[in-house]
Amino acid sequence: MRNLKRALSLAVASVMLLGMMVVGTGASYKDVTSENHQEAIEVLQAVGIMSGDDKGNFNPDQNVTRNEMAVVMSNLMDYRVASYKGTSPFTDVPEWAEPFVAACYTNGITAGYSATIYGGNDTVTTAQAALMLMKALGYFQYQSDFADDWQLATVAQGNKIDLFEGVEAGVREPMTRNELAQLVLNTLKSGMVEADDDTIKVVTGDTKVEAGKVNYVYVTSSESYAKAIKKVSPNFTTTVSTYGYIVELGEKLYKGDLKLDDSDFDGFNAPANKWTYKSSEVGTYAEEADLVFQGEIKSKALYSAVGKTAAKEYDWAVYLDGDCSLGTKKDDNNKDVAYTSDDFQAAVVANNAAALKNTGNGTVTSVYLDDDKEEVVVTIVRTYAAEITKVEDETITLDDANLEFDVEGYEEEDVVLYTKSWDGNEWSVETVLGEATYVEGTVGQVKDVNNVIIDGTTYKYNTTVDASDKIKIDSYDETVAFYLDQQGYIVLVDDAIESGDYAYVISMGSESDKYGENDITVYAKMVLADGSIVRVEVDDDDYVKVNGKENAQATIDAFEEEVVAYTVNDDGTYSLTVKADLEAASTLKIKKGTTAIVNGGSTLAYGDANTIYLYCNDYDDDEYTAYVGYKAVADIEGQSGTQVAVVEKKGVAKFVFITGAATKMSAEDVVFVIGRTAEKPIKSSVGTYYEYKAIVNGETTTIKVKDTANSIVVDACKGVDKSILTFYGMTVNSKGLVTDLETVKDDADLSTTQVYNGVKRASSSGLIGFAYNGSDYTKWLGAEDDAIVAYYEPVGNSLSDTAGTSSLVTDADDVAYVVTYEGSIIAIVVVDY
Repeated sequence: MRNLKRALSLAVASVMLLGMMVVGTGASYKDVTSENHQEAIEVLQAVGIMSGDDKGNFNPDQNVTRNEMAVVMSNLMDYRVASYKGTSPFTDVPEWAEPFVAACYTNGITAGYSATIYGGNDTVTTAQAALMLMKALGYFQYQSDFADDWQLATVAQGNKIDLFEGVEAGVREPMTRNELAQLVLNTLKSGMVEADDDTIKVVTGDTKVEAGKVNYVYVTSSESYAKAIKKVSPNFTTTVSTYGYIVELGEKLYKGDLKLDDSDFDGFNAPANKWTYKSSEVGTYAEEADLVFQGEIKSKALYSAVGKTAAKEYDWAVYLDGDCSLGTKKDDNNKDVAYTSDDFQAAVVANNAAALKNTGNGTVTSVYLDDDKEEVVVTIVRTYAAEITKVEDETITLDDANLEFDVEGYEEEDVVLYTKSWDGNEWSVETVLGEATYVEGTVGQVKDVNNVIIDGTTYKYNTTVDASDKIKIDSYDETVAFYLDQQGYIVLVDDAIESGDYAYVISMGSESDKYGENDITVYAKMVLADGSIVRVEVDDDDYVKVNGKENAQATIDAFEEEVVAYTVNDDGTYSLTVKADLEAASTLKIKKGTTAIVNGGSTLAYGDANTIYLYCNDYDDDEYTAYVGYKAVADIEGQSGTQVAVVEKKGVAKFVFITGAATKMSAEDVVFVIGRTAEKPIKSSVGTYYEYKAIVNGETTTIKVKDTANSIVVDACKGVDKSILTFYGMTVNSKGLVTDLETVKDDADLSTTQVYNGVKRASSSGLIGFAYNGSDYTKWLGAEDDAIVAYYEPVGNSLSDTAGTSSLVTDADDVAYVVTYEGSIIAIVVVDY
């Protein structure tokens, strides 16, 4: 494990180009994992030395050819390769690589197998790559440097200057892109040298003789750029350069634009390297930890690992997810007081079998020892899981206080593992580790609060799982769904098997057993998340007992008029779990397109793209409307008698039930559908449905109408090949199928759709003309600023939304379907004949 940031990163994405010839578009790569040299890869991408392919991959495991190595060296040394084109003496170099090979050959960086053969398609070995890089530093300028074996000489000199630090490839092994990136970064951090030229040289005619071994000394400079990467003075006097600091290759090449701060800290407060290039941050990368532990740590284990001196005499700083606040402990008066780094150190010094506080299932603890400063830094990092609620422009939003993170490769509703840090004011996502493992099974036994047996396998919980979210003892023989972290611990328990498995219990009833066995049967009438009504038998395991006997009325009192999560058992009965109570909400405010659900000036929760809003229109007539997502919900305002129940997790609403409120009509509530006589239905994993072209929320789309609801559309246009149908609201279930389209809106201010022949675009006064009588337009109406306007062409069956009323075209032959609210146009579809 090379450093903490790499160790905790699995699939953070970005862009590079294959062949290392074109600079990518950002740092971090889709295929760069904890096993790769992320720091090196991202720094080299930032300065344009190495880059990846156009699919966003770095291809870290791909071997590097000698031709490609010439590209890296040319990029590193900033050779103007165009000027070298056609100067290579080698006959086996392809055209694309020739100027790069020529540049390296001319500058003494590389040589061929012979005078004409370069062997560019062969893989470059560690020794070959290291030799080229050390030549760039100034080493190996004389034949005497190589002694009897150039490979041994290369390795010996490379080890002296720590060139191979973090590089695991053998001397004669091919270099991968991953290993090469680290080798190049090490070179950028290495001091440049010059020869003192003390060798004995004799030149007689065509004969040249050299004797002795050259001595290399560091190049130094007193210029400020010589402190950009390392601030180190040589411990000897140099005769070949000015006094000052050793000049690292990266300092020489970039003249101080590439900077390294090796005294920084990452988000978890681990000692870290911070790289910047041209004043823009490349990244902050934790140093390699001296010790790394997974899960719970015993006092004696850490004491033994750090040693007596560090345990007792060094200063300790301990952080939990980047926060120095480590929770509380009981003092001598049994009062809660802060648990500090000193307390953690004391627990280590105790050297016993007790578990150290905050270490546990799903945690990774890294220990950094600094013997010079006599300090110990401990970072404890927990793993979390959350559902992705939004994906937009390569940014995901998590179901965790709407935390965001830039990463590719995920979709809405994916459940991912991630780490986060606290800076004293807010949480930030540090890494996304990949998708959590989904498990579904039957509860066999809940052994205790920390252990549950599912389908014969015992699972333990990640430390981040709250006690209230754990699988309960009364869940025996129920089907449950949950997610596992990388260490195999339960990190998230689903409230229901599917996000749509919520319901409101409208009413309940019971019947007694006819045979005198004191058995009862309880039934429930429920409205599901898609607005449909079901009448079901309740699982007898959910019956409430009174004096040891199942009691019908107590069971009814427990569930009636409550919001529940449900599962359907193999025998057809329903298992219910109460999730939220109704509360008075006369001041409730839900605004379309706004996430906050407000009551009495307080935010109850925030809706997201997956929140299900279930609105009760009329209890007596079983009229319910469901909306999926905060962008789809209608404007809802509380009034006397309004009640609301919200199922939420970490502040994000999963399911909202509203009754007795007022809804306000808006342009986006109008749905236009191009109706047709029924065609064959489509069958898929989400159900059976019919497809129609439509205008929804002002945009052209295709809606999927559930087969059981299709008559709403089909009957409206029976016998007509194509027709514009207008609806005043749409219910979509959790699978994206339309289950209801409102044909009538109970609102006195809303007109039914009027159909007019002829359209005249808006006059200077803003009025739009309709009802052409052969010479004049006889109906003039004003329009809302956000009025929806669409055009439909029967020939070709094409439908398109436009940029509002300004896009209307005067045409006496057109037919307009017009919806008004409070006297103004809110939606128009023009049929273009």
